[in-house]
Amino acid sequence: MAVCDFCGTPDKPVVHTFPAHDVDYRAIGLPGGKTSQVTSVGGWCACIDCKQLVDAGDRHGLTRHCASAIVSYDQEAAAVDRGELEHLIDALHVGFWQHRKGDEW
Repeated sequence: MAVCDFCGTPDKPVVHTFPAHDVDYRAIGLPGGKTSQVTSVGGWCACIDCKQLVDAGDRHGLTRHCASAIVSYDQEAAAVDRGELEHLIDALHVGFWQHRKGDEW
């Protein structure tokens, strides 16, 4: 089963895919001063909540929603400072906003 690429909530079905060009995140800063290289390939799957926030262009709301969702199912993320977590999520989402193309496939 596909999982939302924005919030990753495991029990919410994907309802939409936003087309996007590939994004290469060369050095994403992770909590604890770690870094990681990540590549996002193609479109971003979205649950209904994330789809509505993307459609509304509510970037800050999307970041807050994703942070709340992630800490609800990931104990390691729950231990991270909320501001630091939101900063990381926002950095990942910037790639989506910059590389998004069109509406639906």
